[in-house]
Amino acid sequence: MKKTILAIALAAATTTAFADTSISGHVNYKFGDLEDFNGNEDITVGTGSTSESRFRIKASTEANGVTYGIRQEFGLGAPGSSAINKRFNSLYMKGSFGKVTLGQGSEAGDDVVENDYSGTYLTQGDLGSWELGGDFAFRTPDGGRTENLRYDTPKLGIFTGAVSLDTQDTVSVEANLKGSMWKAGIYVASKGDAAGDSDEVGGSVAVKLGYFTAALGAVQVDETAAGADNDYDYTNVVLGYRSGAISVAVDYKINEGGNSALLDSETTGLNFVYRPTKGVELYAGYRTVDNSVTDTDADGILAGGRVKF
Repeated sequence: MKKTILAIALAAATTTAFADTSISGHVNYKFGDLEDFNGNEDITVGTGSTSESRFRIKASTEANGVTYGIRQEFGLGAPGSSAINKRFNSLYMKGSFGKVTLGQGSEAGDDVVENDYSGTYLTQGDLGSWELGGDFAFRTPDGGRTENLRYDTPKLGIFTGAVSLDTQDTVSVEANLKGSMWKAGIYVASKGDAAGDSDEVGGSVAVKLGYFTAALGAVQVDETAAGADNDYDYTNVVLGYRSGAISVAVDYKINEGGNSALLDSETTGLNFVYRPTKGVELYAGYRTVDNSVTDTDADGILAGGRVKF
């Protein structure tokens, strides 16, 4: 099935009437001693969850100062399965007025808590590749990819902003500032649907001074679901060193509160990424996790690579 879809995509790219069409993506795989994280007793080999393998199609054309385009992107992160994850399936128009996007894609707020210059996202980003399950559940709730209507402002000096409305009645707003050696963002989101209500506010700031980088991110969530009122916080700190092809960073992340003691955890990681040539990233990391409520801890080590095309 995957081969059929890719063949269709390649054929479409050669026949489209759009002036600008591209196909891209990457493969990301990791292995490691993650038995304390997911219950396995042997070395784990699997797709990288933090940046799952994927392919995408982009196409656009311009008329009278307005660009019209589409983006389709499919994730291949389910091991041993023919399932394909629909990441993006959207159309947009962009001009001096900004950009309007309709379809499956990023809500306002997506990635706003992850501002960072260290270049170590593959091992310390959203922690997915570490398979943190059971007592070590972590959640970074900054936006997501849903079916939504989104508007992005044009760049106004150092400012950009966005607002979105999705099918779960989630209204999200983000604001970003970017200088030559720093960047920062903040978002707020309000959700009201049959499953419950939640309000979120979060943001992050990152700076770089020569080869050294630092980042701080935080989210606070007030969630009402099934008659329960839960509050929890997420905080992360990343200190890095980036020189040429090499990135090294130490990170510290905390989850507190929520409707489960499993979320009361903290994790510390050491991350390394090497880029031998354009489009190739080789990475390795060590991570330890501690749950203060259940008084349990675990550690793991992984390595892998991501190759873009």
